[in-house]
This record gives sequence, structure tokens and C-alpha cells, in this order.
Amino acid sequence: MKEFEQLTIEAAITGNRHTAWRALVLNPLITSGSRLEQALDEVIAAHPDLMSAFH
Repeated sequence: MKEFEQLTIEAAITGNRHTAWRALVLNPLITSGSRLEQALDEVIAAHPDLMSAFH
């Protein structure tokens, strides 16, 4: 398992935004950091049932 995958799981369980941010930064599919915070906010807001640890 890659580090970004482990961090994604940890963030989902703990609701730690910094860990979620780190997972996104390390994800090879993310090519720009300029909208990372906005994208994270949008995903959390769009999926409250799956992101309950963040609320």
C-alpha cells in the first residue's frame, strides 16, 4: 500500500484535515496544489455520510 493510500484511510477514520491534505499532496493524480483545500472542502461537503469523521 502506498503512503497516500494509508494517509487517506487514516484521515477517513480520524477526520484529521491535515492528514487528508497530506494524502492529497502525495497522490500522483493531484498535479496542482492551488485548489487542493477547496477540493477537500467540496468533497467533505458533498459526502457527509461518508465523511462523518470530518463533521
